[in-house]
Amino acid sequence: MKRLQLLNRLKDRSIFLGFLIILLVSIGVILQYDHNMRSEYMSERMYSYEKNHEKAYSSFYLFNEKTDSIYRQLLLNRNITEWLNNPGELIRDMYMLSEIQNSFLDLINSHSSLVSIYLHNRQNNIVISTPFMLSELGNFPNKEIFQKFYDSSQSFLWQPYGTEMKTNANGTRIISLTMGVPLHGSKGAVSINFNEAYIYNQLMGDMDSLLWLDSNNQVLLSKNKEAEQFFNSNKEEILGKRQTSFIYKEYFIISSAAEKESWRLLTLLPLSTLQAGHSGISAYMYFMIGLCFAMGLLLFLYFRFVRRAQELDVQVKLQRNLDDSRKGLVMELLNGKPLADLPDKLKEYEMDLSGSGYQVVVFQIDDYYNYLLTKSGSERLFMNKIIYNSIKWTFALRFSAYAVNTEPEKIVVLLCWEGTGEDDAARLEDAIRYMQDDIKANCGLTVCAGVSEVRHKPDQIHECYAHAVLALDYKVIYGKHSLIYYRRLPLNVPSSCLNVISKDIHKLGDCLREGRLDRIEEILNGVLEQMIASEQFTLDWIHAVFANIMSAIMKFVIEQRIDINEHCNEDIFITLYSYEFLEEKKAYVLSICSIIIRQLQSPPEEKNTTAKLIVEYIDKHFDQPLSLSMLADELSLSPSYLSVAIKHHLGIGFVDYINKLRIQKALKLLEYDDMTIQQIAEQCGYDTVHTFIRRFKKTCLMPPNEYRVKTKAAKTIPQK
Repeated sequence: MKRLQLLNRLKDRSIFLGFLIILLVSIGVILQYDHNMRSEYMSERMYSYEKNHEKAYSSFYLFNEKTDSIYRQLLLNRNITEWLNNPGELIRDMYMLSEIQNSFLDLINSHSSLVSIYLHNRQNNIVISTPFMLSELGNFPNKEIFQKFYDSSQSFLWQPYGTEMKTNANGTRIISLTMGVPLHGSKGAVSINFNEAYIYNQLMGDMDSLLWLDSNNQVLLSKNKEAEQFFNSNKEEILGKRQTSFIYKEYFIISSAAEKESWRLLTLLPLSTLQAGHSGISAYMYFMIGLCFAMGLLLFLYFRFVRRAQELDVQVKLQRNLDDSRKGLVMELLNGKPLADLPDKLKEYEMDLSGSGYQVVVFQIDDYYNYLLTKSGSERLFMNKIIYNSIKWTFALRFSAYAVNTEPEKIVVLLCWEGTGEDDAARLEDAIRYMQDDIKANCGLTVCAGVSEVRHKPDQIHECYAHAVLALDYKVIYGKHSLIYYRRLPLNVPSSCLNVISKDIHKLGDCLREGRLDRIEEILNGVLEQMIASEQFTLDWIHAVFANIMSAIMKFVIEQRIDINEHCNEDIFITLYSYEFLEEKKAYVLSICSIIIRQLQSPPEEKNTTAKLIVEYIDKHFDQPLSLSMLADELSLSPSYLSVAIKHHLGIGFVDYINKLRIQKALKLLEYDDMTIQQIAEQCGYDTVHTFIRRFKKTCLMPPNEYRVKTKAAKTIPQK
């Protein structure tokens, strides 16, 4: 019977293998033929698009040459040069300005793509343009063109800019080239504006996949938003390629850069577009589909009647679920859930818990969550599996043990002992130490282990788990990579020990006053040694002792009037409590003591350095938009501290000091008749002219105009 079953299995596998070979060979031949056809078709299409790209690049090159020609003509215009260098009075300049505007119109009439020209004079802040004769920059509808150019600090700037003029009803969209006049832009700037539709139709033509980039590799024009989004998402990778044409992800890309990379032209063509139109594959595709369908049908009819395969599938699923079922049962035992049917479940899950004693070991990875921040999601899962499997199989091969992952950083091992002799305890400690060293060597992580006492009944396993978890809490004292037994944990703190520690804490103030950081470290080491040597302490007591140490230090700081917050910028008590290990807490206390000693030993004049820096910054930036929160962000200090420091150093508040500096500057500017009240308000840092007038009246008891008139009249009165 067994021989017949074996022959049937061999027969089944032979038939399956034969069908599989035929299917794979057929599919391979068809796919190879399809690949050759597609490759040839793709090569032809790529060559065609490369030629079209070269034509478009030539058109854009000639367009940029024409743009340079227009700019050179403007630079050579004497009227423009004279108006920029000597603005003069407006009445005398009207003829010159009309000549400048006529020259603009001549250029527009001679270039069909040119829409308008704007010219800005930085000396008088006037814009002359073809749509408007004259306008101040602040009132000019398209003032953002010049503002972006001046902010960019470039010699030229291409920028797409909505419609030609915000007041123009036809809404002509433009592409603007702004350049300095002269080239470095010290006198002003000129904006040469082209019709966006002309560039679309005449230069890009019917090529929807073109992208025109400026010198900063920002997209100026594109017809295909999907291609533009793809470029922006993969800009560094695309521009980093040295080839002029290449395939990246799902796009065929052609790149051409102008001289000195002042602009760039890209073609981003989806591979699906290159493949479109290839219709010579339908016949063999139908054949491949039919062949796959026929082979699949035959395989289905064959394996439909093979019960062995179905039974095997059931067994595989059961085996897969068995491990999860075992973990679930162990978790129920650890949590103390009553299990009346425990023997039946142990038999069903093939587990053996028939020993005379039970013990729990809990492994906890140190600084696990900080470690996770440096890893990706897949790396985290992979590392967790490595550590879990190494612990699981190390204990499973040496003991009757079952491991579960209760938390991402905690792995619990349930051990079932036949006896509880000295040899078993030594073997367990060796296994734990081996596991700790192995994880540290291979994963670079330290692991603490908490070991419970031995219990003799299954319904006491949850007590073992609680004891092991409690033992892990004491890694604060024992440190990283430690092995902690519950039976060795302290129960209480003797009062005599507390009295000695309290006396040592009171000595910290004298050591700080003397600048003896070495003596402070000796006191802290003595406190820690007393705690560990007595082995009679609790976690709450540890936190209380360090809280008393920090309280004694803060009492000394208050007595010495030292602003510790200025140097720490944090809540030192919360920071101290956040440290997990004893050595880390001690190091933090020593760092605070070091700061205090440096402050005690620093010269008095150095303690006002921060206040001087604050005042110097205000004196340099008072005529700009400035608030207390902005000043705090700039100097990385808290607003409340800044307010107190300014008040203490100057005797007046932040707002009053700012207003005093601004009014002083306004008094000087009011002596000149060529500046309006609004201009003075802006140069003094006020956001509105109404705020300036209100502040001026409050300080000088009269409006700015009245002050200017009285000052001018006082100067003209002849002295007797």
